[in-house]
Amino acid sequence: MKTKGQMEAMGLIIIVLLVLVGIFLLISFGNAKPKDTATGYNEKLINSFVSTLPSVEIAIGDRDLKMKDVIRACKFGTLSNACGELDGALETILDNSLKLWGYHYEFNITAVDIGMVYPDEKD
Repeated sequence: MKTKGQMEAMGLIIIVLLVLVGIFLLISFGNAKPKDTATGYNEKLINSFVSTLPSVEIAIGDRDLKMKDVIRACKFGTLSNACGELDGALETILDNSLKLWGYHYEFNITAVDIGMVYPDEKD
């Protein structure tokens, strides 16, 4: 008799544990918000596009220059027609990628010069 009672108690404990695990799993997966896969994909696509853009090569005359060097040359005027070549290359790249894929975009290049900042001298 004692063995039968122990078996019933063990069965009851196992059932209670299974119910608790089931409730835990239900709560865990029930509260999980589904990730917006389209947004995640778009973020990866845009980040990839922006990170590779500076290393794209542009043919200017008989030289192939990286986009970042052409941007710098346009800013400082160190290469004739760098700004025109940059505009043409960016238009071609954007038309054949983001625009073709149906993305609406605004593309801006902003340069920030970082120089030495000296505190005001006191007399």
